[in-house]
Amino acid sequence: MRKYLIFITLSLLLFASACDTLPIRPDDEDGSNLTNYSINIYVSGNVEVGADYKACYWLNGSRTDLESSGTGESWSSSIFVSGSDVYVSGSYQDGFDDVICYWKNGTLVHLSQVWMGGTTSIFVTNNDVYVSGYSTATASYWKNGILNRQEGTNSTAQSLYLDGSDVYVAGSIMSTNFYIVACYWLNNNLTELITNDSKAYSIYVNNSDVYVAGYYKDGTNQIACYWLNGAKYDLLGGRSAEEIYHDGTDLYIGGTTYSGGTSLCYWKNGIKTDLTSSDAINDVSMIVLNGQVYMSASIGTSEDSAYIWGNGTYSILTNSSSNIQATSVFAVSTPIAN
Repeated sequence: MRKYLIFITLSLLLFASACDTLPIRPDDEDGSNLTNYSINIYVSGNVEVGADYKACYWLNGSRTDLESSGTGESWSSSIFVSGSDVYVSGSYQDGFDDVICYWKNGTLVHLSQVWMGGTTSIFVTNNDVYVSGYSTATASYWKNGILNRQEGTNSTAQSLYLDGSDVYVAGSIMSTNFYIVACYWLNNNLTELITNDSKAYSIYVNNSDVYVAGYYKDGTNQIACYWLNGAKYDLLGGRSAEEIYHDGTDLYIGGTTYSGGTSLCYWKNGIKTDLTSSDAINDVSMIVLNGQVYMSASIGTSEDSAYIWGNGTYSILTNSSSNIQATSVFAVSTPIAN
């Protein structure tokens, strides 16, 4: 969900089970009432159209282009599905300004026109639409179009999470010692997590416990970690932790590791699973649904491939005429009537 865009070429990989029917146990533990569910996979991204790049999203591999009213390129940063509504956060160029926006079911909704602005994630609850990002080099979020700048300057917001009426925003800020440090804001009140050079990518709240995923640097080493209520925990073999999610009693963290090359990976309760290796991996996104991990990432130093994993498998969708990037993944299960 952190989007800094460079494009060269692409094969977009979508997993074979994108529309699989999966038996899961929604209510009972004895398996006597198994229900079939259809899994739909949404992926936000960007595709080359002519000389420009345009925001778009895919549903189970079928692409929908998102229109903007600007004079230049447009980009998506994140996708969220609420009921039958599809929300995609993003921005587009209009002259020298960045226009902060989101799309609801393909319809453009303007938020702000700023200098040095962008979006990073979108969250919808009770019909309220929250978009995180930065405005004039300051961490910000928009609630239903109203701009909320966070405490401090020279900062950016990477993700947000709603817990009741409380708004949690994860990101980074320039500290008094001129390091960029991982932090989060709770209702606009800043908490710096560490004094080292670091970054926070993702935040999740479970039973009042605050989980933040990111990394810190210890000399020349970059170490993936997460914070639980301010206490730091290193992730074995990790280089960066970019998504964090609590599912029941299990803690999932998506990110990267490095050993001669970068690997996309995730940790479940501290146990690492590697997925693929490359010279560079960016734009890591993850969601957990019914105990299944779904991830997306851009692969290669030029972000020349985008990978989507789900239920342990993937297939390849090639579009040789356009450059494409995946920026975020979202999964929805729909019960199938017996």
